[in-house]
Amino acid sequence: MSHVICVTGKRACLPEDCGGLWGYEDLLEAIQDPNHPQHEEMREWLEDDFDPVAFDVEEVNRQLKKQSESVAVNLINSRRTSATIPPLQSALPADFKLGRSAGARNISVTVTISIERRCDFMKAIKHIAEVMEHWRHLGSRQLENGTQLIGHVPHVAPQAWLHLLFAPLDEQNILHLQERVGRALPEDVKNLLQQANGVSIFSGNLVINGLRFNYIRQGDAIWQPFDMDMENRYERPRDALDSHVFIGGYQHDGSALCIDNVTNVVFRCERRAVQNRLNEWPSLNEMLISETDRIAKLFDGRGRKIQEDIPTTPD
Repeated sequence: MSHVICVTGKRACLPEDCGGLWGYEDLLEAIQDPNHPQHEEMREWLEDDFDPVAFDVEEVNRQLKKQSESVAVNLINSRRTSATIPPLQSALPADFKLGRSAGARNISVTVTISIERRCDFMKAIKHIAEVMEHWRHLGSRQLENGTQLIGHVPHVAPQAWLHLLFAPLDEQNILHLQERVGRALPEDVKNLLQQANGVSIFSGNLVINGLRFNYIRQGDAIWQPFDMDMENRYERPRDALDSHVFIGGYQHDGSALCIDNVTNVVFRCERRAVQNRLNEWPSLNEMLISETDRIAKLFDGRGRKIQEDIPTTPD
């Protein structure tokens, strides 16, 4: 087989800018009920030929055969995951949505792997949260938006917390962050943001950045991640490749964490010199789990470093 084949599927792709799954449910309710207050408005907003139950498997396969042959060959021949292969969506015309076949049982290997990788990040965030639980006895708070503050550490600062797990982003805000970053976000980063809009563990000794909504310095609004766009647009090293996306770093020495959008490899580097790689991990998921476990061994039950002279960065 030289191209990906969709075996079957059902229903149409969600229209652009409808508000994700929840907004789409509201949209369907409005267009199907003539007495709904937004019935006429939504009907006018939709394209005339939009049919929520439409699915044309022949059209899907025509588009896939035309655009995805080289991608499919790479998928078949590669012994690695699709992390080394451009996303199939990017190979399709702008007016064709791969999501139109979202109900397909065998649309492509890429979709299957994407779902598996999303599950991996659910497991990774769950693992990080379980590690954080060891310090919940020091106090905790959950903000209205779902952000969790765990382990009050007044020895660091009066209002300091050992761990911050920020509430996840929806699809619209992930796209907004991508626009601000100014380059495509790797799928692994998007999968992470759907689980948590950034993470700060052990008093910022390891930080994954996200989308910062504002710079209000009072109340609960102060509890937001560092903004991912800062290091990708305004503090970007001159030797960084276009495929490099900076996602966080280490407080101990200011070193940065970067993910390569082509290989999905995550590496630690000097803040101003990408080519000097200090550490590497096969994936973002593996880095998060292994680094959380490693740093956890350096702190005691009070949230203090066991040995002050040991750096919290990896060897």
